[in-house]
Amino acid sequence: MNNLKKFILGFICASAVFAAVAAVSASNEIKALISSIHVYFHVNGETRYLGSDETIALNYKGQLYVPLRKFSEQMGGDVHYSEAESGSKTVDIFLADDRDLDLQDKDGYVRMGHLDVTFSEMGDLSTITGTIKFNRSIPQGKDIVIAILDQNGKEAGVTEPLQLQNQKVSQSVGGDMATFETHFPYMKTVDKYKLEVRVVDKTDWTYNQIYGNLYGAGGVMGYPLVVTLDGDVNNKKNVPFNLRVSIINLDKESSHTITKPVAFDIEIVQNKDGKEELVRTLHTKPFSGKIVHQQGAVSTIVIWDQKDNNGKLVPAGEYWASIKLPVTAEGAGTSYGLEDSLKAMIPVFIDTPFQ
Repeated sequence: MNNLKKFILGFICASAVFAAVAAVSASNEIKALISSIHVYFHVNGETRYLGSDETIALNYKGQLYVPLRKFSEQMGGDVHYSEAESGSKTVDIFLADDRDLDLQDKDGYVRMGHLDVTFSEMGDLSTITGTIKFNRSIPQGKDIVIAILDQNGKEAGVTEPLQLQNQKVSQSVGGDMATFETHFPYMKTVDKYKLEVRVVDKTDWTYNQIYGNLYGAGGVMGYPLVVTLDGDVNNKKNVPFNLRVSIINLDKESSHTITKPVAFDIEIVQNKDGKEELVRTLHTKPFSGKIVHQQGAVSTIVIWDQKDNNGKLVPAGEYWASIKLPVTAEGAGTSYGLEDSLKAMIPVFIDTPFQ
């Protein structure tokens, strides 16, 4: 069976390369003959036929080419085509037995398998990678996370909401497959751990793990909690875009909890004749809850529709978005001063590319 899979993957890759070359060289015509050869597939004792009423095979320079999708699906594979915003195009082919996807949520939305779990106490992130298959669509307003449980069933940590490679969870339907990589808090290796897939309600603020040095020139100010802002720098006119606000815990040992809901204002200004003019003020939803140690974070997305405070579209040009700081957040018997820093502001260019 392994040799058969290797042959299948090799054949598929060759077909994919042929298709890619044809697409890239669209200006160069490639002439091929429609083949009269009958193509049969023999899979686990079952014979399948690539009939002419379904699709055709081509003979090009003495080599036979069959449609990639039809071939893969006849062999029990799952094929996905995706096109990134950058314009790059990708075909993903999954050959996986459901028996290998033995981890599923309690309501049967998804199955997972081929999981690789890496625990980390510092440096490289704690990571889970694997393959996911959708039995049915995930309802709107839901996310997929994975909980790490110790041998007694106690929760040791929970991952970020799953982000799939080359497709979105919200657009996936029954039968779709994808690969994923997700992160969870820094921790020692959990002995005899178990994984639990959960389909949970979306929240305004979600956990994510921040990687890299936040200090130094242009870094954050304050301790243990800091606030940062990031988003797309270059943007097309009249196209709404996301700004992400994060509260990050720099404490290497302890989690910290904000007990009283705290919200933030994002001010967008434009420099006119040497003076900053406030164009728009955006607001986050409030947050309260725990933020895990060692650059664990909670983040929320605020969308700017490129309108000013009067509801009019702003002209193309250079703008600055910044979180209005300082802000004080209340904890259990303590308070956190959230200071201003260069990490709490970003330039925004609308139809004026950053050089």
